[in-house]
Amino acid sequence: MNFKKTFRNKKKPNVLVIGDIMLDTFILGKHLGKSPEGPIPLIKKQKEYSTAGAAALVALCVNKIGGKSFLIGGLGNEQSAYELKYQIKKNKVKSYIVTDKKSVTTNKVRIFSDQKALLRLDNESSFSISKKKKVELKKMILSKMKSSNVIIVSDYGKGFCSSEILKFVIMNANKLKVPMLLDTRKNAKDFNIYKKSYCIKPNFFEAKSIYKKLKRNDKSLKKCSLLFKKNYKIKNIIITLGGDGSTLLDENNNFYHFRHKRRKNIDVTGAGDNFISSLAVMLCLTKNLKMATNLSNNISGIAVEKFGTYVVTKKNFYSAIKRNKI
Repeated sequence: MNFKKTFRNKKKPNVLVIGDIMLDTFILGKHLGKSPEGPIPLIKKQKEYSTAGAAALVALCVNKIGGKSFLIGGLGNEQSAYELKYQIKKNKVKSYIVTDKKSVTTNKVRIFSDQKALLRLDNESSFSISKKKKVELKKMILSKMKSSNVIIVSDYGKGFCSSEILKFVIMNANKLKVPMLLDTRKNAKDFNIYKKSYCIKPNFFEAKSIYKKLKRNDKSLKKCSLLFKKNYKIKNIIITLGGDGSTLLDENNNFYHFRHKRRKNIDVTGAGDNFISSLAVMLCLTKNLKMATNLSNNISGIAVEKFGTYVVTKKNFYSAIKRNKI
């Protein structure tokens, strides 16, 4: 299949992205030795910048590889919110943002010394929304779902993806027969909040938080995926494994393990967001979840070799297609 030609001849896939949106801030510095004030390192700040993260990064990634995203999320009303809105607008991501003055915009501040991670400082609170705004939010979600080819839900457990909103999205996605790809939150007590989803994508540790016996071998990964499918009536299960690639249990119970070459200088920031954005666009183009998972596995492998919040490009996309002989 000639995907460059496919992109030219087809309309851009419409991808609705719903979920927690964050600001990723990077402070880069040079180590000068020990501080004279105590047994702590002294760092000279050289550069500081911010990028869109979580669902906002997913929407940006979708656009960069040839899709057409629409982002729905929530923010507080402080400096981090203004900066994130600027990042979203600068990158030409169309969006519907709910503002809650009582909530704090999640900002992950990463501090590096000579390119090595030193500290991460998280500023966050659980997002809340009034009943009136929730009614408006549901109307917007339903309206955008009707014109979407695929839906991505990025649940980072920061409050926007409440059980009520998740149930609403899953129910209407199934009713409209629009495939929904769901990136699960960490430390979930169970996956009942994702019940009857088309596809969930937990990482190994998120899956293990539910299935305590999970190990990094195909027998255990398949058993875990089958249990998720049975217990929560989920059609497709993708488990990402970092350096060990990813697995897919499809709706016909076919199990696949996609591997990629070992990577150097690994930085996992945004790897999962790159994975699911590629998965959505590829699924729109091929209608083949196996093929889409294979490509996305390769794309996330490229992303982890890049410093900071890396956004995949069309060049990365086509390179992965060619390398996998898709």
